[in-house]
Amino acid sequence: MKLLKNIKNEEKIKIKGLLGKNTIVSNERIKDKYGYIPTSVWKLPKTNHTYNKILNLKGAYSEFHSKKETIPIAEFNPEMVKRCLQIWSKKDSIVLDPFMHSGIVPLLSAYYGKKSYGIDLIESYVTSVKKVIFNLKKEEYIWADNINVKCDDISNIVEIAKEWDTKFDYILTSPPFWNIRKYSSTEGQLSDINDYVIFLEKYMDICSDLYEIMNRNSYVSFVVADFRKDGVFYPFGSDTILALKSAGFKPHDIVINVTFSQHVKNQITRVESDHHTMKFHEYIITVRKE
Repeated sequence: MKLLKNIKNEEKIKIKGLLGKNTIVSNERIKDKYGYIPTSVWKLPKTNHTYNKILNLKGAYSEFHSKKETIPIAEFNPEMVKRCLQIWSKKDSIVLDPFMHSGIVPLLSAYYGKKSYGIDLIESYVTSVKKVIFNLKKEEYIWADNINVKCDDISNIVEIAKEWDTKFDYILTSPPFWNIRKYSSTEGQLSDINDYVIFLEKYMDICSDLYEIMNRNSYVSFVVADFRKDGVFYPFGSDTILALKSAGFKPHDIVINVTFSQHVKNQITRVESDHHTMKFHEYIITVRKE
């Protein structure tokens, strides 16, 4: 309680070092570095200021608005992406999102000075992201040159990394949720697998492939949540940890990220009858390749 009080009051605190000596840690220094105290529960503002700043740079999206084309929304809260990049990536890190959807991870990673890559199975998503990159380059934003995206199956990730001639320092992604969210159906779509056990087997194979393409001392963050389907509870968070551990990754950190999606709100009709709580959070599970 004293530690939490000191953090709240922005005082200097003493912590016991590895050799048993007290070390002075300044909260001001930590806040200067991150802009916040990095606690394990995040309740982030629901704003898209950072993302919009990228998308609307000198009208980067004006072409699509005029043609009334569908633009994929940012699945991730941009503030969450920014925090993850601050904590688990370095200035010169090479960042990958192997399930990139709208491309927010490779876009923001490049915006913050990193070389970034994105892969998605859905061609329309990749096409939209490529159009954004094209417009950013046309407006002479040189950081857009550091973004590389590709439409492909995640099962080919080892070959794709060889094609790009790179390994990665940080992965931030949210894998497709099994059979509960509607994604575009196409060959290789994980969410279309009917059997959860088979889904997990494929999931573990993917984690093993990701381990192979990571540099040493690198980090991987999976954003996942537990869920219910047909009255059955699926602990997808713990299953994800097991899948990553089976691939060789070492558990490193877990953040609880508070969410307020419509899917969560719809649960309230069954809370009383099914005797369970509403899930207002997701996990940011971070592992390390040592």
